[in-house]
Formats: sequence, C-alpha cells, structure tokens
Amino acid sequence: MGDEQSRDHQGADGIKVLFLPDQHLGRNTASAYGIDVAANTCVYDPRLARRGEPLGGATAEQVLRRR
Repeated sequence: MGDEQSRDHQGADGIKVLFLPDQHLGRNTASAYGIDVAANTCVYDPRLARRGEPLGGATAEQVLRRR
C-alpha cells in the first residue's frame, strides 16, 4: 500500500496496524499520523512473551481497545 493510500485509510473503522519489530518506529509513525500514542497504542514485549505472558505484557483489554 502506497503512502497516499495509507493516508486514505487513516481513521477508518476496523483498521488496525501492527508495527514490528521496532516500537519506536511504530510510535513515531502513529504520532506523525495524529494518533495519540499514549491513549491508542500498547507495546508488545517479546521478553515477557518468552516468559509466558501471552500478549507480551499487554492485557487483552489493552489490545482490543487500541487503534
């Protein structure tokens, strides 16, 4: 999807974006698109996932409520 198409879908209901592997790239990109990072994102920690946390430290509610 090109940059122009990405902007067309910004804010569309049901659209979620998963950024891997760098949390800073994802958070900076979300911020550049006007998304309130603190309120609308959560961070997946692979170290916690390896220790048995199924969502990398996030709760199911956090994942479901985030954009």
